[in-house]
Amino acid sequence: MIETERLMLRPLRVEDVEVFVALHEDERVNRFVGAYSNQQALERLASVEQQWAERGHGLCAVELKSTGEFIGRVGLNYWEQFNEVELGWTLKAETWGRGYATEAARACLDWGVATLDEA
Repeated sequence: MIETERLMLRPLRVEDVEVFVALHEDERVNRFVGAYSNQQALERLASVEQQWAERGHGLCAVELKSTGEFIGRVGLNYWEQFNEVELGWTLKAETWGRGYATEAARACLDWGVATLDEA
């Protein structure tokens, strides 16, 4: 778990399927990353869990410390076809412009550099 001043970051899990699908249903969000059906989300989240188990990093749920509300995802994602690790994020549109993406991404990057050999 990674903690910032306003956010809690924890590995995404298959159990997050409902909030994950809801995040990607918003057209303002999915124009960048696409939408997921429930089945597609379950498959994606299973692959996230597998990446965490195999590589020690992956995508995290972003939650507000003040309320526990899920507001998006952030993390270090390994792309096998490129043999690269990418830092990325997707947040609920209504949270844009508050600095959450920067705060979460910076925390992930700092954690990765301090923790992982490949980040």
